[in-house]
Amino acid sequence: MTFDNNAFVSITKENYPILFEVFEIMSGAGHDSYAIPRVWEGMFPIAEASLAALSEEDREILCIGDCDEALAIVEKVKQSKNVYEFLTAFFNDFEE
Repeated sequence: MTFDNNAFVSITKENYPILFEVFEIMSGAGHDSYAIPRVWEGMFPIAEASLAALSEEDREILCIGDCDEALAIVEKVKQSKNVYEFLTAFFNDFEE
């Protein structure tokens, strides 16, 4: 099986700092980058902007907090439902 490097986009502290921070919170892994399937690339700027609108505490709750608390945060921020679904996909399907 070959690995198609073009099928993934790298998220780093330099290109999407807030999104990278959130991935770090979720994974607890201390990576330099995260390889995300290219199909999600259109979500990156939306996620970055939506997450930047949240406080650090709200971002942490959204990532690793209680589901009801996370969903309450989702209701507060425009586009955050899409972001929440993206983060859920990261956590469940394509975490590297």
